[in-house]
Amino acid sequence: MALSHISGPATIARWAQLSSLIDLTSAVACAGLSPGVTVLVARASNLDVQSMILRTSVMLGLACSALTLAGMIGVATMVDFAGFQNVGAHIQVLNDPTLRWTVFLVGIFAATPVLAMQAWQSQGNPKRSCWLTLAGSTMTVTAAVMSPYLLDATGLRIGTLAPLMVLLAAMTISVPLTVWYSSQSWRPMMHNSGQFKALLTFLPAGLSIGLLSPLSLIAARELMGVALGWDAVASVQAIWRCADWVAAFVSGMLSLVFLPRMSRAISACKSERESELGLKRGSAHALWREIGAAIRWLWIPAAVILGAMIWAGPQWLVGLFGLSVVPEPAVFSTFLVGEWLRMGSWILLYGLFATGSQRVIAVGELCSLPLFAVLLWFVWLLRAKLSLQDAAWAYFVAYVGYLVFNCWAIRRALYNQPDEFTP
Repeated sequence: MALSHISGPATIARWAQLSSLIDLTSAVACAGLSPGVTVLVARASNLDVQSMILRTSVMLGLACSALTLAGMIGVATMVDFAGFQNVGAHIQVLNDPTLRWTVFLVGIFAATPVLAMQAWQSQGNPKRSCWLTLAGSTMTVTAAVMSPYLLDATGLRIGTLAPLMVLLAAMTISVPLTVWYSSQSWRPMMHNSGQFKALLTFLPAGLSIGLLSPLSLIAARELMGVALGWDAVASVQAIWRCADWVAAFVSGMLSLVFLPRMSRAISACKSERESELGLKRGSAHALWREIGAAIRWLWIPAAVILGAMIWAGPQWLVGLFGLSVVPEPAVFSTFLVGEWLRMGSWILLYGLFATGSQRVIAVGELCSLPLFAVLLWFVWLLRAKLSLQDAAWAYFVAYVGYLVFNCWAIRRALYNQPDEFTP
């Protein structure tokens, strides 16, 4: 919101593109290793083993982010060498070299705070996570608010300076944390291959979620930007941002509270000496109990809050984000219902992580944001035009498919659990 009022509503859409590029660099580690750290730390009773898992995950996450960045630069170079139009011309935020390289640097180190908070929460130290979140939020908001006062000193445009300062503020948290943990990681990685192998099993899901989701969002926004204009994209992004107020809380509770509980519930069943049939029944009962609790405490309240937003209508977005294109009520409500289905699918997704169904997760991810981008492109191809209503229905249909797939997958996982590495 601060950025939109400082440099205009279209900045919302362009800042979202920058965020997706950061996600593209770091989300292989965040989406794959982060749940892995939660599951493995929750199942490890020894504090030294828990710390070793965290240090190993930080080093592995740093390597994954660096390799992802190298791959992005390599693909862009090959595309240019082959004679195609420059990739940066299609992704407008990449046209500024200062922003481009800052985004890439932030992406390399962005996974470390996420991994650390996951491990701290699983260890029973939520205060550390709260303090880290508070420090990061305070620094980034302060940087955004201070950016107009530095225009004359820097000579940069506000559309470049404001995002740049926010990115640099984020690095003041992530870089020291990465240096601290990675400096202690080489020896544990060399002598404790069990944790390393266990974390590697979560990477296929990380590759699917971490690469496909940001790429799909970038493609969808670019397509809407071409077909509808960036002010229309800003209105869609404003809807997503409002839904993120609820979704961020749901996601945080699932990853920091319910995923450790789900993992411990299944681990407790496996520690008992039961028959194979009894083991499956015990695991299924324990996991369904936690899923039911997540539905009661997260999904149903989310429906109430999103329903209140729908009842209030989209007009309040104008004052909040300074939009020039106001979405119709039908568009607004369809997007928010899609967001609610998305949150419901997350509950089952974290259940799948707890059961160790990483390969199924990697396949199912095709039914979420990638399906949304494909449907959007398909509608635009068939009709040679696109509307916000088309985008809203594509989003809704994609997450209906994702929820149905996860319902099938969790039932399959509970009675056909794969072998897992345990630290």
